[in-house]
Amino acid sequence: MIRKYSFIIFTLVIGFSFIASDMVNTKSTGKKEIKATATLPNGHIYNLEIAKTPLERARGLMFRENLPPEQGMIFIFEEKDFHTFHMKNTLIPLDMLWLDDNFKLVYFVLDAQPCKTKDCESIIPFAKANYVIEFNSGVVKKEELKIGMKIKIEFLY
Repeated sequence: MIRKYSFIIFTLVIGFSFIASDMVNTKSTGKKEIKATATLPNGHIYNLEIAKTPLERARGLMFRENLPPEQGMIFIFEEKDFHTFHMKNTLIPLDMLWLDDNFKLVYFVLDAQPCKTKDCESIIPFAKANYVIEFNSGVVKKEELKIGMKIKIEFLY
C-alpha cells in the first residue's frame, strides 16, 4: 500500500515539475517553437505557435511577459463551437480572432486586458469557430481586419 502511494506521489511530483519548468521557461524567454504562419489579406505574415492539446490550449499565452511583434498563437479545436477564453494569468493585452473551418474571420475581440483577480470573466464569441488566434493588442486595427476576411494558415510541421 505504501509503495502504491509512493509511486502516485512520485508521478505527480515529476509531472508538475515538467509543467512548472515549461512555464518558467516560457515566462523568462517568451519564445516557443513556431509551427505555423498566418498570412493576412494585406500580405503581412505572422509566425504562430500552436496550441492543439487540451493542456496547451488551457495554458495558451499565460505567464508571458511579452509576445514578439508579428507573432501569435493559434488554438486548434476538433469541433466547431462557441469556444470561450479568459485572460486569467495572462500578462499582456491581446486581440483574439475566431476563424471557421475555412479560416474565415467570424468574430474578434480587441484589446482583451489581463485579469488581475481570482474570478475572470469569460470571453464568449457570437459565432462558432474551429480556430482562435491571439495576437498582441492592436493587430486587428493595424492590419484593418474585418469579419468575413480569410486568413491563410500554413502549418509547418
